[in-house]
Amino acid sequence: MSASDPLLSALVRHRDELDQAIGLRATEIVRAWMIKTSRAHLCVDEENRSLALTDDRSGLLDDRDEAHDHGFSFDGLNDAIGNLPPELIRWEKTAPSGYTVILADLNTHLGRVYNDRNANPITSTDPWEVQ
Repeated sequence: MSASDPLLSALVRHRDELDQAIGLRATEIVRAWMIKTSRAHLCVDEENRSLALTDDRSGLLDDRDEAHDHGFSFDGLNDAIGNLPPELIRWEKTAPSGYTVILADLNTHLGRVYNDRNANPITSTDPWEVQ
């Protein structure tokens, strides 16, 4: 068996590091928005898991909603949601049920990344995930 190509190995390593950096920045953006708007959770669409929804899941959050007053763009928020690590978007069974980002999960994730708290792992409640 031959050794792997060094350039390919370096590029794959770089891609993995870039994916982690994107996920980290996305987590920081969504967390900042949730704190500024005093939210403990954020509903997201089921199809792409990349769009912020109203609390009753009846429509998309947009510039008429509260975040506009805090200097956040919804395009930026939706971009960040779409780039969150998958384990940070969970299926919630509370009414109305659906995919949700939980502020406490973001805090726990960032605590582990920055090694500043002894956090428990996030468990997925996605009903379609193979356990």
